[in-house]
Amino acid sequence: MKFSGILACVVVVAFALAQVYVACAADANPPERMTYQGYLVDANGYPLGSEVDPGDSTKRVSVPANYDVVFRIYNRKQGGGPENLLWAEQQTITVDMGYFSVLLGEGTKEGNEPRDDKISTAFIGADSSGRYIGITVKALGDGGDVEIAPRLRLVASPFTFLAAYARQADKIVGADGDVLTTDGGNIGIGNASPDAKLDVAGSIKASGAVDIGEDANVQGQLAVGKSTAPSATLDVAGTVKASGGLDIGGDSSIDGTLALTPSGVNNALEINPASGTSYKLSLRSDSSASYIRNNSSQQDLRLGANSLDAVTIKPSGKVGIGTTNPRGSLDVFTGNTAVPGLIIDRSPSGNYRSELYQAADGLAIYVGNNTDEPTEKMRIKHDGKVGIGTTSPGSKLHLETPNAATNLRIVRRQDGGTQYVPVGTELGGIQWMADDYTWSVHTVGAEIVGEQGPLNYNGATQHILFKTSGSPGSATSERMRITNGGNVGIGTPSPEDELHIVHAANTAYSKGLRIQRQDTDKYWTIGVDSTGDLIYKYKGGDSVAWDAYVNDTSGAWVSGSDKRLKKDIEPVGSVLDRLVKLKPSRFRFKTQTEDETKLFGFVAQEVQDVFPDMVSDEKNRLGLAYDDFGVLSVKAIQELRAEKDQQLADLGEQLAEKTRRNDELEARLAKLEELVGKMGQGL
Repeated sequence: MKFSGILACVVVVAFALAQVYVACAADANPPERMTYQGYLVDANGYPLGSEVDPGDSTKRVSVPANYDVVFRIYNRKQGGGPENLLWAEQQTITVDMGYFSVLLGEGTKEGNEPRDDKISTAFIGADSSGRYIGITVKALGDGGDVEIAPRLRLVASPFTFLAAYARQADKIVGADGDVLTTDGGNIGIGNASPDAKLDVAGSIKASGAVDIGEDANVQGQLAVGKSTAPSATLDVAGTVKASGGLDIGGDSSIDGTLALTPSGVNNALEINPASGTSYKLSLRSDSSASYIRNNSSQQDLRLGANSLDAVTIKPSGKVGIGTTNPRGSLDVFTGNTAVPGLIIDRSPSGNYRSELYQAADGLAIYVGNNTDEPTEKMRIKHDGKVGIGTTSPGSKLHLETPNAATNLRIVRRQDGGTQYVPVGTELGGIQWMADDYTWSVHTVGAEIVGEQGPLNYNGATQHILFKTSGSPGSATSERMRITNGGNVGIGTPSPEDELHIVHAANTAYSKGLRIQRQDTDKYWTIGVDSTGDLIYKYKGGDSVAWDAYVNDTSGAWVSGSDKRLKKDIEPVGSVLDRLVKLKPSRFRFKTQTEDETKLFGFVAQEVQDVFPDMVSDEKNRLGLAYDDFGVLSVKAIQELRAEKDQQLADLGEQLAEKTRRNDELEARLAKLEELVGKMGQGL
């Protein structure tokens, strides 16, 4: 196995049975250390802590070296998360010819990873037989600190199997046979089949106190506080104290009526606790009322039936129904989401009742009528969400109906419904309010209202207005509206299109629309400047800066090209030879139909072969910026002009040379003609 291309490891384990020296006082416990040996080689199979033998290149010689190594104990053979790492530490170990030996527990803590001083804590639990060691040699290779894979399982030495048996032993064996036996949680002394928590076959002698918190079954006589044999079923010398129940196998009965008539305002019956008369339960009655009271500041008053505490009254006055620990003035505990905590019933017959249930996620309100059993009509969830018509509200107020019925109706009546609401009047709406620092003044921060539209005999049209407060304490102002025709206006009360935005204005430009990607801070702003141009700006604010705009007169697209915006300016190299290699084409996109006109352009792959820098490959397909071809065309024309100018210059030089030669020839011809003329004259 390889480690980051550099380290390979084969590990042999000796599991914590060897006696080792630990610098602490000796005690009866095994030392909290564990020996571990291993063999480390590099990616080429050469053992660490060695080098090539100078005398024989086929052999290795010992060169011990120190390495920082992190040892980790997991409960998984591979993978897992932080919860699977049980123990870790770092040690500096010496490796000699690949071999090393380490005493785990002697190292230091590795970062925030778990390391208990007792390494045995890593071997606790029902899965303790599945422990695996991982080894990381630090600062090796270029791939970072990577744990060697796979992790190796830690195994036991032979005599530790005795401990495994002791953990599951069901008896303690003495010299003369079994002394103690366990069976299903029962303990038997001298009894191989105990059928009680403690089942003793024989005598029991206790020289100290014996505290029995539950029932005790003694088959025979029992003497308490005596050194002689008991003379009765229970023979007690001294005081009897029962911390559990006391069962008297006889009857106590009163035949007839028990009438209690106290004198004056005295209690008719007082029940004192076993500890004395510091507090008591009293019963009394007078001409105005009957009283059952507990005068204790610590003890509850509880009422119930069927041996259950149905009602608990705390000394503080809190009342619990179904609970002995009420958390409010009245606390009703049902213990079951299907049991109503409160029923409000109007009639002994029918279903004219309402019920409150404590559901798993909040309060459920059920309402019934004469014929229908109560069903849930509203739920208030623990997170404050309220649902009407739904048991799973997804917002602070969630209204839901099973059909086309109205969920919410807001109505404003003028003078009790006797007059029409004037056009332009704001109708009822929803407001959001907040307190000031005094907690006494409530101000409206935002609201949604309806506005009355034109009236006719069929009803009236209405608009929806959205308002917010510009500053704390100030009145709300309209920011947006939706007209009865469906137009949306932002910054205008009279939208003339589906979306009509009127944004703020300054001396140059103010953005009106911002489009931003959710997971980044990248956005574009769009607005209209004072000249009427449509301005585009990347991460733009209210300033004169712009990236591009559409001219308000011609509709032309203008891109920013000011030298002040640019850097790294350099001339374009020769393009003419490459430009003539481009293949202008006519084509249709695959999304076009056959009857649509073919377009003019280039194929990006063909352009990429000639001008790779002009092809964009950033959005899963190739693209071209056709504006760049205009720049290339200008450059090509310039090269062509320079080429033609050179050709004309060359032709001029050639013509001048030919003219010079012609002049020379004409001069020579003139001389020749003169010479021939003289020869004809006999000169």
